[in-house]
Amino acid sequence: RDALALEIVHRFGDDREVGGVHVLSDQERANNVPPHWMAYIAVDDIDAAASKAKTLGGKVMVEPFDIPNTGRMAVLSDPTGANVALWSTKSEHGGAYRVADGDKPEMSMLCWTELLSSDPAASEAFYAGLVGWTVETNEMMGMPYTIFRAEGQMAAGMMKIAEDWGPIPPHWTNYFQVPDCDATCEKVQRLGGRQLMPAMVLPEIGRVAMLMDPQGAGFSIISPPQ
Repeated sequence: RDALALEIVHRFGDDREVGGVHVLSDQERANNVPPHWMAYIAVDDIDAAASKAKTLGGKVMVEPFDIPNTGRMAVLSDPTGANVALWSTKSEHGGAYRVADGDKPEMSMLCWTELLSSDPAASEAFYAGLVGWTVETNEMMGMPYTIFRAEGQMAAGMMKIAEDWGPIPPHWTNYFQVPDCDATCEKVQRLGGRQLMPAMVLPEIGRVAMLMDPQGAGFSIISPPQ
């Protein structure tokens, strides 16, 4: 709770950063912004991207600003209302330098970012126009699943919010790879968090669950197939 912006919350033996935390500002609290994990997209020119977002039907929630000696950022809301941040580095801090790559499944770290959208077509058009992502849509668990690609490499995923999920607003969610999904779900609840849905197996992908920390910030976990 006493963290400064971009304070590193976890490092591994190679000293590469995996995430950060900062305290909600008075303005954010006044606007009823809840605790949450934020997704960031790296861009070369924050100001140009923020301006383009407006022409694509998005909104600039926080205008571009500098974080001294670190970088420049802005916060956008896409046409469906999902918030996402833009980041342009001015230092060695380029983002999450340590992400799960499948080589070390025992390491708990960020492995995937996913958009839950109320209008996938509108989301595809927005992010393609904003950062040049291409899309590839396939069937997963009986529903369409979209992969966003940046220069041919997988950058993020997207799926449509189903009606039977209830009143879930469009949002980005982060996945953390863990060695044992069920054990982690139990640990989260012992530590005061909540499990939002039963763990399930996604064929050829792994076992996943949606969780919430004690302050109400949602996130997902996945343990790869054995």
